Amino acid sequence: MKAYFVRHGQSIFNQEERHQFPDTPLSDTGLMQAKAIASRFTNIPLELIVASPFTRALQTAQAIEKIKSVPLIQNSLLVERKLPTAYRGQLHSDPELQKIRTIINEHIDDPLWHFSDEENFADLHLRAKSALKLISSQKEQSIAVVTHGYFLTLMITCILFDENLTAQLFKSFRSHITYANTGLTMCEYVEGKWRLLTWNDYAHLGD
Repeated sequence: MKAYFVRHGQSIFNQEERHQFPDTPLSDTGLMQAKAIASRFTNIPLELIVASPFTRALQTAQAIEKIKSVPLIQNSLLVERKLPTAYRGQLHSDPELQKIRTIINEHIDDPLWHFSDEENFADLHLRAKSALKLISSQKEQSIAVVTHGYFLTLMITCILFDENLTAQLFKSFRSHITYANTGLTMCEYVEGKWRLLTWNDYAHLGD
């Protein structure tokens, strides 16, 4: 099986550097990015699209569906990480949120600790493994998976480090990479094992 992981297009809150809501839609730029990644799939055999139900991911997936005319299913395992509800709509640079972020990072290794109603690393790690299991269980051999930047990175680190993945290793990996809106990451699942083939290819954006 080949799985083509896609981060959604730019949302209006990506543009404004704000924390997002589940129903935050794509910006005008994001809609163009969604069309560009859809065109990228023109010559790629595709049998199925699995997408996060969050609006920005679903809009991106629907652009691919329009080009490929294959089934599109939504699954909540692919949604972005759940941050404290108080984050929603707030600027990333908000000083109070930065204080909360520091406190959360100080407890990232504690699987039982939560600041409020967010997912901690242990919660997210478990969900990422479940999402990969869901994808690998599909009968189709060529699948597009439309999700979100942070959660996509976590799934890829699960593939790379398997049971050796820790919160600190994930933090280190994430600090050394970037992920563009509609970046294309290709993986292969063969004989029970995942393999990373391509990371964050965004040639379709012409940047």
